Amino acid sequence: MDFDRTATRLSGYFGGQLLVKALYLTGIVAATRAAGPEGWGLLTAALSIGLIGVTVVDLGLKPYLTREVAAKRIPLKLLTRSAVKYRLASSTAFTLLAPLLLAATVPDATFPVAVVLTAYLVVDSWCEYSFALQRGAATTRFEVAGLIVEKSVFALLAVAILALTSAERTVLLLATALAASAVAKFAVAVRGGKRTFEIPLLPLKQILRRADAGSWRREVAIIRESVVFLFMAIFTTIYFRIDSYMLAVLAGNETAGHYGAAYKLIEGLLFAPSGVVVVFGPLIVAALAAKVISGRDVASDASGTTTGPGTWSGRDAEPLITRVSALQFAIGGTLAVGLWLESGWIVRVLYGSAFEQSGPLLAWLSIAFLFMSCNFLLGTLMISLYRQQALLALTVAGALVNVGLNLLLIPMLGGFGAVLATVGVEGLVLLGMLIHISRHISIRWVLGSFPATGFLLVALMVVPGLLVRGASFAVRAPIEIGGAVLLFGVLMARGSIPNPFRRPIGKDVA
Repeated sequence: MDFDRTATRLSGYFGGQLLVKALYLTGIVAATRAAGPEGWGLLTAALSIGLIGVTVVDLGLKPYLTREVAAKRIPLKLLTRSAVKYRLASSTAFTLLAPLLLAATVPDATFPVAVVLTAYLVVDSWCEYSFALQRGAATTRFEVAGLIVEKSVFALLAVAILALTSAERTVLLLATALAASAVAKFAVAVRGGKRTFEIPLLPLKQILRRADAGSWRREVAIIRESVVFLFMAIFTTIYFRIDSYMLAVLAGNETAGHYGAAYKLIEGLLFAPSGVVVVFGPLIVAALAAKVISGRDVASDASGTTTGPGTWSGRDAEPLITRVSALQFAIGGTLAVGLWLESGWIVRVLYGSAFEQSGPLLAWLSIAFLFMSCNFLLGTLMISLYRQQALLALTVAGALVNVGLNLLLIPMLGGFGAVLATVGVEGLVLLGMLIHISRHISIRWVLGSFPATGFLLVALMVVPGLLVRGASFAVRAPIEIGGAVLLFGVLMARGSIPNPFRRPIGKDVA
């Protein structure tokens, strides 16, 4: 698969995601305004703790399945039979227990709200399972279509709730809107799985068929391998999600609402850096596959080529990783700078004066956004190198540090304390992943393009943005957007990042 052909597919993915995020933003803004700081704080706190719990339902299978479908190491029917069988059991347990836990642990959460949110979380988890399989087969169109359907349904319902309902019923109705949108996405996920693999999402005949001892051992082995990803996902979700819940408990729902409004914008824009690894991830796995099969680490000599057995060559993977790293840094950097420069304007226009305190929080969270963007790629590299145990250790450490920092900083600084904890943890995890990756591949593959890209980012966006800081938005926006467009143009012209507009010539390189 050619780099630039893959970049063309990435541009198509981004095009669909831009529509998704426009719909997402419409729904989130309407829902936030309808619920107000206190109601939105309740919802974000409940979703944060619920997402931590529903992570267990997946059993760590999403990243595992994506990698194994791409690597073609395990037969697809065996993968899906094992995954579905154990996911059904975990889903049932979560559906029974989660409403009780949410109602008991989230301040002011009612039992009906907890039940509806549980339904949303379970259905959404099955959608993500199907899309994870499709990603491994380099198919993302159904995921984009499902997201468009989901966000359209939620946006329409949220706008209706904002216009027609009273404050007393808003939280329950918004939870119902989330559940309805997930059901709509589920229909698309089922269709996508059948079209991609010609197998049903729930292969009931295979599940109900009595397995012999050999089949049972193979299924258990798959689940055992995915357990590392399960714990990784749990602790990743903790340090991504625990802030809103701890703010609600330690500082009240209103403070959590201000933080949640800012963090939802960060969360919504993460589609761009995560999209890079969604599209290029299978290509990275394929580039490193022979290294994994040989059971040997990649050892690079001074020229950057690999030594050791097998047909895999560092010359095949180096340009891929270098260019994808440059692309990831450019995307994360331009969005982070835009959020930092325009945080006050964004919050004022989207949320109104009631959420004025969210502006400074968003400005500082833009630093965390850049770290998160880089961490998506670094985590993908570690998974592709089959270093999931090391990634788990880093994730556990990050989650524990995040909880500790929140306990320390939130009572003193409120929402700003949660922001500092998020920035600090993301930075520490980034540093830890870089150190570990440097032991297995040349670190210049990852960081070689950063100085030039960083210089262009500062010269074309940061400096012009600061120079016109006091001007109106109508003056600032063309300068900042123009700087970002020019940055990508220069990088593509230099060949630093894949070019989706160049027609591939000759034989594919991977």
